[in-house]
Amino acid sequence: MMKGLLLQISGRKIAVLPVSWLLLTMGMIACSPSGNEKKLRDCPFGIPEAIFSGQLEGVSHHTFERDDYASTENLLLTDGTEVTLIQRGCEQPEQEFQVLLPQAKPSDESAFWVDTAIQQLQKLSGLSPELFPLAQWAQAIESQAATIKLGQPEEIQQNTYVKIDRFYTGDRVMLLITLGAKP
Repeated sequence: MMKGLLLQISGRKIAVLPVSWLLLTMGMIACSPSGNEKKLRDCPFGIPEAIFSGQLEGVSHHTFERDDYASTENLLLTDGTEVTLIQRGCEQPEQEFQVLLPQAKPSDESAFWVDTAIQQLQKLSGLSPELFPLAQWAQAIESQAATIKLGQPEEIQQNTYVKIDRFYTGDRVMLLITLGAKP
């Protein structure tokens, strides 16, 4: 089974490309400010587009914004889960999913959070057939689950990394899932 990545082409069309092509296929990734940053219009993959929509069943609220260096997409799912997707980076693109979970148990075990990240990516992929590549990312993460440590990038294919972390905010937790070209 081909592992894939979402790619916006010609407006709203989405293609599925191999995960290992991350550098070449994250057309929606923006450029991040870091001193010598490029603006979105100067990035090889151009200006990022929204990959979600407020029209999707299971999404009760959706916003999309971008500036010169990144895009931010916010979702409120009908189950109360809040998701922010930040897309940034020109030469080393990345997508960071910030998932604010309504009720999460405190745990420092990497395995618990890796499983939670896999579940969240699968849930997001279920919002639309066009989002199926997120399920493929979940499968790629699952194949490396035993070696993933919180807060540390893990190569899941050549030059393709994932980093999973979590931060507690009162009785809730922010789960961070970063998919990127290099750590």
